[in-house]
Amino acid sequence: MQKQKNAKNLVAMVCISLYLVGCSSETRDFAQTVNNYHRSNRKVDQLELFMENEKPSKPFQSVGILSTKNLWSEKPEESLRIMREKATELGLDGVYDIHCAPYGTYNEGGCTGKGFVYEK
Repeated sequence: MQKQKNAKNLVAMVCISLYLVGCSSETRDFAQTVNNYHRSNRKVDQLELFMENEKPSKPFQSVGILSTKNLWSEKPEESLRIMREKATELGLDGVYDIHCAPYGTYNEGGCTGKGFVYEK
């Protein structure tokens, strides 16, 4: 009887752990296209995002492709939040030409854009 109770508790703990890992799962990929670039020290809330076919008006250097896939939400807002965090970690000034997959399509809610830094 005690073994069955322990086994049930173990199964419940594994299920809860897998659920929590699944709820917080997100992927962030960066394909760097420039070896060296001047890293920005912007904070997350200072990072600039430009959606489809938009780009910065000041001179900039494109340094790579940034992609996010939010595995627990189809909302692009979450992917954009994840993109801001990753771009900040990479020392970017922002991301431009961002495309987000619409609901009901492959990678729904996932976004891809071009990371940039302003020229000095």
